[in-house]
Amino acid sequence: QAVSMPLEEAIQTLKLLVSGFMRPRERMAEVLPDLEISARKALLVYLPFREGPHEFIHRGLNLAISKGALKHSSNL
Repeated sequence: QAVSMPLEEAIQTLKLLVSGFMRPRERMAEVLPDLEISARKALLVYLPFREGPHEFIHRGLNLAISKGALKHSSNL
């Protein structure tokens, strides 16, 4: 099962991903509204995942994506 995301949506997620590195976390709500992030380049990369009963797993990256989250992501 292929999972893909339009480039525009992928760029919009950058702000959320970068905010995960912010410290102290208490300042996140204060800083995020003014944070502007843009992409200079984009590259499509194939990442093979193994399908488990509840998630897709990429062992090399130690990453799992919930099947339930993917189902609900179309409603965002």
